[in-house]
Amino acid sequence: MAKSTLQIGPSDDRESVIVEVETDAGGAKFALSARELDEMVRALAAVRATLIPPVSDTYVNAPLQPLVRVQAVVPAERIGGKRVILFRHPGLGWLPFELEGNDAANFAEAIIATMRSDQAAKT
Repeated sequence: MAKSTLQIGPSDDRESVIVEVETDAGGAKFALSARELDEMVRALAAVRATLIPPVSDTYVNAPLQPLVRVQAVVPAERIGGKRVILFRHPGLGWLPFELEGNDAANFAEAIIATMRSDQAAKT
């Protein structure tokens, strides 16, 4: 199997990302604007969704990565007839998630229960 290395980092002016790839066959270094990087991330995520093995559909209680504070919006209108919640991730942008059937109610109940538990612990 060929060895490769990948280095990714912001440019000095923080207006683009510098990508360096080295393989047994050679190397390349290039810059991507924020817009181009967004397009690449979306394209990579779309391809990842088709790969085997798929992303696990069950949560494994593993150590969590550092948390990122995100915004959440539940638009009044439905998208394609589906209830949607949008989360704004600082690196990935606005991510829409479809909530089917009782998922929306279960999600809301879980958040409310957690908030009530946190409030009770403070008193």
